[in-house]
Amino acid sequence: MKHKPQHAELIETAVQGLLRTTGLAAKIIRWEPSTIDHHQPDAVIEIDAHGRKHKFAVEAKTGVRAEMLTQTKALWP
Repeated sequence: MKHKPQHAELIETAVQGLLRTTGLAAKIIRWEPSTIDHHQPDAVIEIDAHGRKHKFAVEAKTGVRAEMLTQTKALWP
């Protein structure tokens, strides 16, 4: 695994928050992976849900956009 980037603490905190709020376990499997569709993700995480593992490219964002909060609230069960 590559060295931890500057925003590592933010991503690690989000992974811990995911477990605390949803019960879904996640782990960071790669820092600063290869470019995906012309985007450079900050990490790749793996979420274990109901015995199945799902991988996601993630980007750390320190600013909050109102539209993201609205979308999250609308889609949350």
